[in-house]
Amino acid sequence: MRRPRRVASTGSQGEIGALTATANGIRNATTGDITLPDSDSECGSWITTGNNPSPPTCYFYRKGEQRFGNGDGVYTLAEQRRASDINNDDTFHISRFAGGGRILRFGMEVNF
Repeated sequence: MRRPRRVASTGSQGEIGALTATANGIRNATTGDITLPDSDSECGSWITTGNNPSPPTCYFYRKGEQRFGNGDGVYTLAEQRRASDINNDDTFHISRFAGGGRILRFGMEVNF
């Protein structure tokens, strides 16, 4: 379930990733898909938009695509949104705002 107001106010994590993927020349501008390397060892040449080396970014994209996608090495826009929305679904779920009150206990010991 998408939360349009939340996405509109904060942007999508996929938009940030799109800049990095564009710097590496692997992002399809029309569909938003990111074609990832075939193995973790090929992530060594991954760079950021500022030309800084960033292999961990590539590694985490690969793991995110495997977890939230179908594992084919193409991180589609739908898979990117699913990955970024999973945190929002847990953080802003109705159960966190409605329900029974919390119980807090204080203790005190008095010795004479």
